[in-house]
Amino acid sequence: MSTAYLKPAYNRIFHEPFSYDSFEKRMKMQKAVYLLQEMGAPVGDYAFFWYKHGPYSQDLQDDMHAIQSREAPVNITFSSDMNSAIEKLAVLLNRKVDYTSAQWAECLASLHYLQTNVFSASSQESEIVAELQRRKPHLNNQKLNQEALRLVTELCA
Repeated sequence: MSTAYLKPAYNRIFHEPFSYDSFEKRMKMQKAVYLLQEMGAPVGDYAFFWYKHGPYSQDLQDDMHAIQSREAPVNITFSSDMNSAIEKLAVLLNRKVDYTSAQWAECLASLHYLQTNVFSASSQESEIVAELQRRKPHLNNQKLNQEALRLVTELCA
């Protein structure tokens, strides 16, 4: 995906304009692009690693910085695969939950990252959720975290 598509994709997913000046919006962009990429959507080839707030890509951060002063293109057209992925992700990320929007995105992306990059395929859901809560004490709603793991596993299957 060209960097020209980052802002429009963010706008469609979160129903708000992207601003590089907002830490929460940068974090939400990181998590949305990570999840889109894990869903197989054509978003590019960003390398993500674990960082303080979960999966993080320095290349994506650099791209967000580069587009900060550019206006989002009007009437951008996404491929049907990208449209479908954006719609599915938007439904999940805009669910009403007991976390903020940024925390919910962080929860979903972090659980997926832990599940696919830290734990083996035979690991129990409870182990993954416990590790999330160990690494991120602010994400301490165990029932919601268990639901999030099931939802993100289904999303990225």
